[in-house]
Amino acid sequence: MKISIIVPIYNVEKYIERCAVSLFEQDFENIEYIFVNDCTPDNSVEVLQKVVEKYPNRKPHIKIIHHKENKGLGSARNTGLEQAKGDYILHIDSDDWCEKDMVSSLYNKAKETGADIVACDYFLNYDNREIYRKQDYTENTQKNIANLWIGVLRPYVWNKLIKRNLYINNDIYPPTKISIIEDFCLMSRLFSVAKSITYVPKAFYHYWKGNTDALTKSFNEKSLEQIRWCFKTTERFLKEKGLDNKYKEAFNTKKLAYVLWVNNWQYDRKLINKICPKANKLKYIQKQPNWNVDKKNKYTLEYLNQMPRMLLFLFKVRRKLKKIKNKIFEHKVVRRFFQLLLLPFSFLIPRDKNIWIFGGHLGAFNDNTKYLFIHTVKNYPTIRAIWISKNKNSVEYLINSNFEAYYRYSLKGWYYVLRGKYYIFHSGLLDISLSASGGTTKVNLWHGAPIKRIRFSTTKNGKITPLFTPTLKNKFLYPHFYINSDFILSTSKRVTKYFTEAFRVKENQCLELGYPRNEILSYSKDKIMDFIEKYEPNETKQLIHKLKSYEKVFIYMPTWRDNGRDFIQNAGIDFEKLNTILENKNYLLLLKLHRYTWLPVNLNKYNNIFLIDNQLDVYPILPFTDCLITDYSSIYFDYHLMEKEIILFPFDKEEYIDNDREMYFGYDEVIEDELVVNDFNELLEAIKLDKKSSGVKNKLLQEMILETKGIESCKEIVERLRSEISKL
Repeated sequence: MKISIIVPIYNVEKYIERCAVSLFEQDFENIEYIFVNDCTPDNSVEVLQKVVEKYPNRKPHIKIIHHKENKGLGSARNTGLEQAKGDYILHIDSDDWCEKDMVSSLYNKAKETGADIVACDYFLNYDNREIYRKQDYTENTQKNIANLWIGVLRPYVWNKLIKRNLYINNDIYPPTKISIIEDFCLMSRLFSVAKSITYVPKAFYHYWKGNTDALTKSFNEKSLEQIRWCFKTTERFLKEKGLDNKYKEAFNTKKLAYVLWVNNWQYDRKLINKICPKANKLKYIQKQPNWNVDKKNKYTLEYLNQMPRMLLFLFKVRRKLKKIKNKIFEHKVVRRFFQLLLLPFSFLIPRDKNIWIFGGHLGAFNDNTKYLFIHTVKNYPTIRAIWISKNKNSVEYLINSNFEAYYRYSLKGWYYVLRGKYYIFHSGLLDISLSASGGTTKVNLWHGAPIKRIRFSTTKNGKITPLFTPTLKNKFLYPHFYINSDFILSTSKRVTKYFTEAFRVKENQCLELGYPRNEILSYSKDKIMDFIEKYEPNETKQLIHKLKSYEKVFIYMPTWRDNGRDFIQNAGIDFEKLNTILENKNYLLLLKLHRYTWLPVNLNKYNNIFLIDNQLDVYPILPFTDCLITDYSSIYFDYHLMEKEIILFPFDKEEYIDNDREMYFGYDEVIEDELVVNDFNELLEAIKLDKKSSGVKNKLLQEMILETKGIESCKEIVERLRSEISKL
């Protein structure tokens, strides 16, 4: 086995299924799973066993080991380590979960670099929010080791893939005598002897902060004694390895940090002297990452030496205020209040007409804004195109691709959202900033010529319709829906007619210039590959390489159901039968689902069915597919621009119209001259017999999308907006 995943189990009945499913659905096959039951008093093991039965392909590689008595986290990890046969070890806490590509991403990085340890970013997950935690690793292994010691890097074991031989050859095992800072006790030793440490700048691990019964322990009177034990044994280890002088200063800094932490950040000289007297010096206080007040030499050492207690007091106040702020802003009502409170002041800021601010839905770098942004940067040097995002991954990716991008809540992010004249977004102001949008020209590029009714034109009493009833409550909670755009992108006169109602704009505000994302659909394969090489992640490149080995590639892209029901299961799709037919014909089926669509099946066991990460931009991939399967999605119109096969699969049409959305026109207009299948068996038959539509383009296509086919959308949009600038 290449990877051994070790999972201790204790009091996680509510969470173990989520954890296990995320591990069994990894897109990496060569994994050994070791679950250690640390004498859990609940039904965690029974829940796990039921999950195991759903994954017969994983079952032979799963071990469940039972302790006869509760021994603690360290002992559970040791038991797993003793049984592990993999080249690499990954420790996972049983109330947490992972992204499906965590193992493959870390393993590929390990093989590529030969590193002993591969780390990644992680998420902190609460009941109603998720926080991205970036780790500041460098390419310098010695710097990474030092940063772990002084607290810049977190010592958690669960976001790191580690060579098993690093444990074995150096006689390093998880500590069993402590129930606090055990991760630091372990990782400080592993880091110290590692020859190479590397990093994947992406969050794969979800650290759940809502489980009060988890293996993480609370502080008690034994905490300080356990910290003292950790320090002594770690010092002894470093001395044996001849590393004590090398890491002495960094270790003292860490000692002080942990004592203050366990003492609720109360600066108590007697307590510190009792536990680690060598660390009770100002030079170590100054190195605490949270108190780095002197990093720019703003204060002299003498001045600081007179006021360490004041600094600690101020730091405690700051921590308290930060916690209060986070608690307050969890609530939508509070967030909206402050956004609307700040909005009038943004009208007072002078705007620079040459600064154009771009943003994507949920901070992602994709869809129409992505393509217009790239075009603007490449072709208009006098325009300062800036991408603003609340997604730090997107910002980092863009910066590494030599684009100008800022995190929305950084100082520079705030500065530019207040200075930019043009806001160009995917669907609404929240893509960039609501509170800073006063005095801007708002350009909504939207994301599709609609089949289903949208925004203010919705009529059914579904999930979204009440949001567009103009009540005072809605205008307060959802102001971004009620602040009109100055321009909205359209694909035809008929679409303009729908948009004037849906977005409450006039016809002359609709730019019938087509969608920027569709330009790539008309590129030659060489030009597309050049674009992918420059602007797309490795996942896209690897997928396209994979597609070349199949005779035919289908892509299934169903629309989202507003009520969140499990429509994939309702469709009656038998993935076993489907995969058999695909294998026999050397066909591949790609699934591209909405981010909120629940898929109740593990697709890893099917060789000819592949689930595309919903974060990937699908448009560079579409030209390498042969047939689209869809229902009520606007992708139907875009895909027709390539003149390729389409299968319509409206298995729940009546239910969709009754419970989700009505349509702008009768669905008969859509299906005219198209290949339509109404249930899974018909879909299977269509794939098996290579059935095709008549190839005739119906009237609806002409009126919805073909009017703007061939238009250089990006160029026309920029020129139109520049003409508006000249009028200012």
